[in-house]
Amino acid sequence: MSVTGVTAFNAVLYTGLHYTGAINATLVNATTPVTTAVIAWLVIGEQITRRRRDPRPQAAPGRVDA
Repeated sequence: MSVTGVTAFNAVLYTGLHYTGAINATLVNATTPVTTAVIAWLVIGEQITRRRRDPRPQAAPGRVDA
């Protein structure tokens, strides 16, 4: 299921790029994690914990390596 979801998402995103600009595609990609968390909260009741609301500590190692 995840393979088809990723494939379908990318196919739809790249098809949409033919009809819109790069800024709109960037906004879609930037808001995907938030949208996914909200849909998971609404559909299956998954908790949005403090750790999920604030990803800065998880992103810190990537900034150090760069």
